[in-house]
Amino acid sequence: MDFHNNGSNEWFGFRMEMLGSLVFCISTVFMFLLPSSIIKPENVGLTLSYGLPLNGVLFWYRLRGYQKQPHGYMSCFV
Repeated sequence: MDFHNNGSNEWFGFRMEMLGSLVFCISTVFMFLLPSSIIKPENVGLTLSYGLPLNGVLFWYRLRGYQKQPHGYMSCFV
């Protein structure tokens, strides 16, 4: 049974990373297409520098929440 739990946790992690990367890429393209009168270029750079490590932080919280659960079950409210 552990194999199935670990497999589903890895699948969930992969999907969450892909979703985070997709959102980050779409928001990056959107910010680059906006004129500089609406959003300043330095704010775009600051936003991207904070957005890059966000995927890693979410992955770390998911892994940490999985390890704290009894019997290794993942909760949606971690």
